[in-house]
Amino acid sequence: MALYSGRYFVNFAAALNQHGETALRGRLDLQKSLDYLEQQYQLSLNTQQREGLASTYSAIIDSTLAALFNSREQQWKYIASEQSSEPIMVSYYRLVTKQGYAYYRFTWFEGAIVDMFNLNSGVGAQDTFDLVVDMDSYQRQHPQQRLERLGDFFNYMRQANYTQLMFAYNDLPKPLKFHDMVLSGIMQAYTDNPQMVLPAPL
Repeated sequence: MALYSGRYFVNFAAALNQHGETALRGRLDLQKSLDYLEQQYQLSLNTQQREGLASTYSAIIDSTLAALFNSREQQWKYIASEQSSEPIMVSYYRLVTKQGYAYYRFTWFEGAIVDMFNLNSGVGAQDTFDLVVDMDSYQRQHPQQRLERLGDFFNYMRQANYTQLMFAYNDLPKPLKFHDMVLSGIMQAYTDNPQMVLPAPL
């Protein structure tokens, strides 16, 4: 079957409907995601930087997938695809759950998914890339400051431990508090627990 053919994307939708998270994880490739990141942002990462970014990206993707597949009753349907630029391809899917529906745009690079974008919420893996780049930039400008609390934030988000999530959020450096991925975690926590006190504007 030709890579990126219509049948290829239809079969991928069928795989998502049968074993959603397994099928999606099977198309995610950390190293290709980093290659894509370097190409898109014209970066030149050394081995240590790639390892650090891969670890952070992996943790954030785990949180994203946990939120995406929190509903057992899901129905994916392939909508369309288009070539963005060689060798990048984009495909569109509709996801229907008991809570409603959403449209997703997947970006493919050399046969791997490197971006998952929720067209309804406006949050996707590209936001992860942006966050990772800004984390790297912040770390270089502030080498004495550590960013473990950002990892804690996403771990608490995955565990639905919203009390600790807010403590971790308050400890984040100000420039990282306003990224879409972080704010999406705050809003998910508030959606699940409306009694939660949202952080004051900074």
